[in-house]
Parts: sequence; C-alpha cells; structure tokens
Amino acid sequence: MSNAGFGWHAETGRHILRLAVSGALDRNPDLKLIIGHMGELLPMMLQRVDAMFGPGTAIGLKRDVSQTILDQVWITTSGFFDQSAFLAALTAFGADRILFSIDYPYSPNDEATAFLNSLPVSPADRARIAHGNADALLGLSGA
Repeated sequence: MSNAGFGWHAETGRHILRLAVSGALDRNPDLKLIIGHMGELLPMMLQRVDAMFGPGTAIGLKRDVSQTILDQVWITTSGFFDQSAFLAALTAFGADRILFSIDYPYSPNDEATAFLNSLPVSPADRARIAHGNADALLGLSGA
C-alpha cells in the first residue's frame, strides 16, 4: 500500500496539503511546485479540503486551500493514462496547470505519448500540455 500503487500518491498529496494548510505557501507566494501523477489525488479533494480548512476557519489562511494550490502547484500526467483522471485534473486545475510527463521506468513512454495524443482537448490546449506550460513555467527556450 505504501508504494507507487497508492501510498506515494496519497503521501505526496498530503504533503502539498500540509504546505497549504500550514500557511507555508501563503508565506511564500512566489514558490512554484510541480507534482506528478495527475495531481496526486488532489483534483478530487480540493472542494472537500476547502469545506474543512478554508478561510473563516480557525487556521487563519489568507486564501482558500484550493486557491493556494491552484496558484502555486502544477501537475503532470506522469503514469496516469486514464481519461477520467485527466478530466478531473483538467476540471480542477485547468489546461494551463497540466504538464505532459512520462513515468519511466514505471510506465511505457509510447503509452504516455499515445495518451497525450488522445486527450479530449483542443490542439492549442494539447500544445500547452505537451510543452507550452513547461516552457513558460521553467523559462525554457521557445516560451
């Protein structure tokens, strides 16, 4: 349970939530994080987390937890080739926060590429996901 089948994703998602809920991301608003695997379970949890930990609660955050994460976290497709997971990530994070990624040696590169080419998005969004978002975020040439 603690390996790449589930535990890694839950632990990484929990770590990002701890950074947001602790106020660490509020204190460092220029910090940008990239996490893998379609957002490490976060896309489906953002509304619930806001309901439990958003502004107005006793923890004193400046922003909703979801807004903090959406402002400072980018997610990758690495190793997740499932349309429903992608649609949850797209709905929660938007096409501008998703980066194409492989998950070698855990997943075949050709499967990742086929998945990218099958995404139900516009050609412009596919280009953003394939490389444009990474170009902009990481200041790569061609951005």
